[in-house]
Amino acid sequence: MVNPTTTLLWDHLEYLPLANHLTEEDLILLLTPVIEPPGETPPSQDPFEPLGQAIATQHPLVRHVPYTKNGGITDAHKVFIKRCKAIIFVITGPPSAEEPSQASLAATAFQIGDDRPQIILACCDICAHNLQAESFPTVIQAKSLSPSSLVEAASFLFRSHASPSPPQALPKVPIQFWSPNRDLPAITSLWRACLPACFHLPQHVLAPLLRRDGYAMHFTVRDPRSDALIAFCATYTTYPSTLTSNLLGSLALLLVHPDHRRRGIGTALHDVALAQLRRTPGVEALLLGSAFPRLLAGVPFDAGSKDWFAKRGWHDSGPDSEVSDWIVFFDGAPPQSSSVVPGLEFRACDEGDLSRVVAFAEQGDGGISQGERLGYGEQFSRLEGTTHVEDVVVGYQGRDVVAAAVLYVPRDGSPAAGDVPWARTLGDDVGGLTCVCVTSEKSRFSPVSASHPTARLNSADGAPETTNSDDTVLLVSLMGACMDRLAQRGTKHMYVDGLRGGDEITNKKKQVDENLMGRRVKMENEETKRVKSIVLW
Repeated sequence: MVNPTTTLLWDHLEYLPLANHLTEEDLILLLTPVIEPPGETPPSQDPFEPLGQAIATQHPLVRHVPYTKNGGITDAHKVFIKRCKAIIFVITGPPSAEEPSQASLAATAFQIGDDRPQIILACCDICAHNLQAESFPTVIQAKSLSPSSLVEAASFLFRSHASPSPPQALPKVPIQFWSPNRDLPAITSLWRACLPACFHLPQHVLAPLLRRDGYAMHFTVRDPRSDALIAFCATYTTYPSTLTSNLLGSLALLLVHPDHRRRGIGTALHDVALAQLRRTPGVEALLLGSAFPRLLAGVPFDAGSKDWFAKRGWHDSGPDSEVSDWIVFFDGAPPQSSSVVPGLEFRACDEGDLSRVVAFAEQGDGGISQGERLGYGEQFSRLEGTTHVEDVVVGYQGRDVVAAAVLYVPRDGSPAAGDVPWARTLGDDVGGLTCVCVTSEKSRFSPVSASHPTARLNSADGAPETTNSDDTVLLVSLMGACMDRLAQRGTKHMYVDGLRGGDEITNKKKQVDENLMGRRVKMENEETKRVKSIVLW
């Protein structure tokens, strides 16, 4: 429907007229950019003041809150978003060089807004500027920034409109931001329809993994005829290191119902999600798979979809792209196993150890964990000042940190248990081990000094002599120490996630088996089918 100054582009969720979704006590939040006033607006006046005033004539409870491109959506905005019943977000054009787009800021606001009615008011030509607004449920377009045009747009929000036919700029695949309250049951069902049974998660476990305000942005596709949810894509942004403010963007999961594949839905969903990640301020690297929270570390090894992603520009980095998850059975194992490395000591981390552990995890040795790329240092760091700092097991050889990991029991409130769901799905007697870091071979061995946490030591400074199998020996010792601690907490099995390497990690597994055989250890690989995935960058 077109009128003199305002055009309805689409209204997928029928948010118009807006009055149908409001009571007298409900608050409308109007988010507008800080811009130079157009020629006909007095320099001292906010150019969107007429819009706010006109909306108030239709619904008296309106809060007009400006945003800046560089400031983005702040904590103050989040407070108002949580208080309001409906959001009207104004965008005025494409970003300048090195600026975040207004569309990406709108996406952030809408993700925080959950299932509130959310409307984009574009005071520019959406198609001409390629603003990629197809993920927003309702978009209207005003002809200009003139007061009269804005007043008409305000009136337009509260009137009934026939759906445009065909919709101007309507995407072929109707991609929407997820609405947790509405979509979670359907996402859980889709998850079960698309993934093997070993990957199934109940809704109460899946929900907190997906609900990550400010760090998650998920997308859905519903069948226009039946309204059934037929596709879902989960994305996250995380800090890969404590040493940088740059972000890692993760395309964590892409599911299309088997009955709706080979229709371009997956490609459309993939492209929209990837474009949104690239527009997110601070994102400098992209990962296929998830770091933390851990849904899947990468593409399941036998899923047959690696080639599909490769055609869309994703590639692996060799053997280290393969990730194995292990289940260790140690029921009846003797406690307090002795170290297989002379001078190697494992102990629970304390606040004094933590900075050294973080530096060790982020030194980029390229060993088993590649923790510097996936946020292991950040995971260690977040335990600072909590009782769970003692969940970090740290290995010292002399004064040097040579191994570290985080252990957890799923129901003890550990942040790690909240980020890695798989142990709890296997039983109440299963503990977990994550963020496994050990020093690599001699050519890369650079331990962190206990007296100077950020300093590197050469062998002349006291580093122990090493061999090419040192990381395997350390892995055996680290796992034995962690098994002891978990056994003391009453667990009988240990789920180890994220061990990297192809044939190399398989050989390490054999040596772990051999060295711990006297402890009645069994490493389960083939039964779980979780064991291998491919991480693509």
